[in-house]
Amino acid sequence: AASQFQKEISMGTDFSFDEYYETMVRLFAFALKLDFDDETITSYIHRSNVIASKIIREHPNLTDPEKYLFNKEVFKTSPIHELLDL
Repeated sequence: AASQFQKEISMGTDFSFDEYYETMVRLFAFALKLDFDDETITSYIHRSNVIASKIIREHPNLTDPEKYLFNKEVFKTSPIHELLDL
């Protein structure tokens, strides 16, 4: 179901972010055999938004992918440093 949903989106089916997010939460809840009634899904979404907001507040560097996806400091003492021309 998730694969077909992604395929529909890639073929141009227009979903808002909220519709997409809710559908993905429902698909994961279904796949994990969790409750997926409207009230429970709303609760899952609210709780995940609270958790994500807290993580971003506590670790603001996560909003800058350059800092965590490619940390040049990691390579300073390795041959990779020269290969990547850092």
